[in-house]
Amino acid sequence: MPPTIQKYQATDRDSCLAVFDSNCPSAFADWERPEFKEWLELKTDVNPYWTIRVDDVVIGCGGIYTSDDHHKDSRYGREAGFAWGMVRSDIHGRGYGKQLFQHRLDYLLAGYRDWPIILRTSQTAYTFFEQFGFKTVEYTEDGWAKGLHKYEMQYEPG
Repeated sequence: MPPTIQKYQATDRDSCLAVFDSNCPSAFADWERPEFKEWLELKTDVNPYWTIRVDDVVIGCGGIYTSDDHHKDSRYGREAGFAWGMVRSDIHGRGYGKQLFQHRLDYLLAGYRDWPIILRTSQTAYTFFEQFGFKTVEYTEDGWAKGLHKYEMQYEPG
């Protein structure tokens, strides 16, 4: 059965937290888990969030935000971007993350084409995002945690 992308439901919370845990500490810092849990509990009503599933099992999740609700002090004035995107670590490299990311990018381009489109990631994923037209605008060594560097990237269509 091919993967499906579905709107996040509160009943998906534990599955999404398990996906996060599978990527910690390689892609996310331990301190981020309570923030992610809070996002799932409080922000998904305001900010679109999706799961990607295979055989109705959540294997990944990710959403978007706008500076109307998040990153209100953005250096870009206003921005739209990607929030908490991830795929279970044991199935990286199979195209699921690409499918979920393209879904979110299409959503942003349909509604926020004139806004700066931003993402913040680590060294484990920044080259993945480069293939979609994202360029690093700021790099902070140990920006997320010791050994987990922060890359702020902006979409620059070719």
